[in-house]
Amino acid sequence: MNEFILALFNQKDKLKRKTLYLILTGKRTSSTYFYAKLHGLLNVFGLFPHLSEKDFHQSIHALIKQHYLKQEAEDLILIKQPASLLTPYYEVISQLDGFRFARNGQQLWRLLQALVQNLAAWPKPFNQLPVEISPFYVFFTERILTEMTPEKKAQFIEDCYAIFDLLPNEVSLFLVQSLSGEQYQGRTFFQLCPKEYQTYPLNECYGLAMIHQFWYQVLRHPDNLLYQLFHAQLLLNYNQSMLQTRHLFLQGYSIEKIAQIRRLKIGTLNDHMIEWALLDSKFPFERFELIVDAQLLTQTYQDFQEKYADKGFLCYRLSQLYQLNQRKLEKE
Repeated sequence: MNEFILALFNQKDKLKRKTLYLILTGKRTSSTYFYAKLHGLLNVFGLFPHLSEKDFHQSIHALIKQHYLKQEAEDLILIKQPASLLTPYYEVISQLDGFRFARNGQQLWRLLQALVQNLAAWPKPFNQLPVEISPFYVFFTERILTEMTPEKKAQFIEDCYAIFDLLPNEVSLFLVQSLSGEQYQGRTFFQLCPKEYQTYPLNECYGLAMIHQFWYQVLRHPDNLLYQLFHAQLLLNYNQSMLQTRHLFLQGYSIEKIAQIRRLKIGTLNDHMIEWALLDSKFPFERFELIVDAQLLTQTYQDFQEKYADKGFLCYRLSQLYQLNQRKLEKE
């Protein structure tokens, strides 16, 4: 875990110790979201929901003792990085998408594995050793098979190929080899993981990176059958309350009216809007009166209010996010 944490300083040489822990464990608040966005850490958001504070701080203490990091007040500051040692970590971290898929991306891949295995035999009875026996996976697979037709099976196969074709060869080959068929037993991620990635947590993150890239492509193609079959499950990665707020906002309701309808505090709805803006490249920034200020990203909310007394917290955060997005577009 020490090397993984150290590799997170690749983009920034200073990170807040407490906030870094909240990001890795997936604490969903607007301040944590924005800090992760600002420091390029959304890809590792929520990857380690069961990481204890004790284990996290032990890793930090070890890195400080080895003179890789030092602490000043709340900040961890990078002293040096063993670049050659961390190269595999940089590669894997850059391919993760924890903010979108950490909650159930792996579970959805297991659903797909179960479906592919059963569909390989369909319409004949399936009589091989199943890759999944949990009722959750069995029910999902059986529900889809009850509506299966030869045409739909052909479309499923074609659309799977279409998604794999969009992925780098390394990713496609890794994932395809983990699928089982009527006469073929897929290999485990542990068996498929390259030697240079086989230490914890790199080995687990490598498999997750492959999965996250797959589901990202599925989400980008709503006409694909995989999107239609898994879309409801993919949405479970998101804050369900946020999705309800988004639905009402897209219907034309104001934040204040949504607060009345849903009986929620404005602060909660602000969190929903900020999370939505982070997830959706088509977020309707145009419906908000934003502030364009070159100093905005370095201003505290207190500084912002002194300068723009009539603007609230949502305006402050969305203006910052809009500016970050514009910077990214300019670099591209």
